[in-house]
Amino acid sequence: MTPSDAAWQQLISTVHASGRKAALAITGGGSGAIGELLRVPGGSRLLIEAQVPYDAAALEAFLGFAPKRLAFEPDDFWDALTKDERIVRNGAKILSVRANARFVCEIAGEHGSFGAMLARWPSSDEIGLLDLLAKRGSRLGGATGQMLLRFLGWDGFTTSKDVVACLRDAGLDIGEDVKSKRDLAAVQAQFNAWAAETGLPYAHLSRICAMSIGENYEPSRLASIANGES
Repeated sequence: MTPSDAAWQQLISTVHASGRKAALAITGGGSGAIGELLRVPGGSRLLIEAQVPYDAAALEAFLGFAPKRLAFEPDDFWDALTKDERIVRNGAKILSVRANARFVCEIAGEHGSFGAMLARWPSSDEIGLLDLLAKRGSRLGGATGQMLLRFLGWDGFTTSKDVVACLRDAGLDIGEDVKSKRDLAAVQAQFNAWAAETGLPYAHLSRICAMSIGENYEPSRLASIANGES
């Protein structure tokens, strides 16, 4: 059963109608369930909190990645993190955590929560959401923003090399490296059309593109690559 099946949608609607509240902590590929729960009307009433846990040491160093706490930590706290061996000691990336904590708090103040904002934002306007992440977040532009949304379970496409190759092969007039507003608008329009035609989630369509062209690997080969093996 796929997330697009009527039975799956009915199951989610039944859970929503139960009146229960849920807090989820999900890792890996299961994080996509967050987006599926929020895609069906009523999700914001069911899901009061959703977390995708990080490495335990990083969680401890960054105070559990709690935005409200991080947003008000003094400069000394962030300076100490640049010397903390539990994490990657990259000053720019560390400071982006502070900036993004403040960004998340600002969005929560405007929409009730960051998750509520994502739940209300339509997949048919991913480029608008990516623009918001790039302008108001820190280091969240381009592919980073797309992968953040994918990791959070938000239903959208990515412009990976294979996805773009598939789109170009289908006749879409875009460059090999999709960065311009014109190309992004063309990609959005194509995924909107496919979603309307098929009823499939945008992430599903994006993965179909990625796996329909270029070189594909067996799961064992992918595992060896992920483990750093040649």
